[in-house]
Amino acid sequence: MMRRWNPRSRQLGDLSAPLHAVADFLRIDADLLAVAAQASPPLPTGADRGKEMSRWIEERPAKEKNRLLELVADGEAVRARARMLQAFQESGRGAPAVAEGSRTVRELWAAAGEYRARREREEAVREADRERLRREEESAARAARLDVLAGRRDQAWQEVEDRIATTRPDEYDRAVALLADLCALAEREGEQVAFDRPLRELRERHRRKSGLQRRMDKAGLGR
Repeated sequence: MMRRWNPRSRQLGDLSAPLHAVADFLRIDADLLAVAAQASPPLPTGADRGKEMSRWIEERPAKEKNRLLELVADGEAVRARARMLQAFQESGRGAPAVAEGSRTVRELWAAAGEYRARREREEAVREADRERLRREEESAARAARLDVLAGRRDQAWQEVEDRIATTRPDEYDRAVALLADLCALAEREGEQVAFDRPLRELRERHRRKSGLQRRMDKAGLGR
């Protein structure tokens, strides 16, 4: 017989941090927990439980109450309390009602698979939106940077030379990044030929700087 999941056995929607840690340690599938939690009723509050217990005590037969009082009188208050709590719990009054339509383990796993597929699709959409936003922001930032660069091209070429003259690797990186922006600006304004000539001359002047040459090759700033 297929075993059925009883949501009353654990109110999954209210797992504490330690229980979540146990679930992680035992590698319990998170999607399975999420699906099971959808049918799991919330835990009763302390106030609700207290009111329900008061009503339950009032309904107890006098004979049963007398037996508990006798235990208290005999110094067995702890025992009396344990008996009362056990009886209250066994009555079903101390826990929320079982949700209708309990499911088999197989049904839960199938539902978890559907839940996972839906979650992954939604995450893929969110990731695509984040990537699109990132590209738009980068494009806008570069367009603004190129607009500023358009008014200082001669100074930019001199800055490239000054950075290269330091022979420091980090300055090589900054020089090549500036060259890449100058190249993008030339492409945007249809002036690629005007950019290619000074680039070839610059590469020729610094042909012995292998580190710089490698960086320009990697950036697509051709020979």
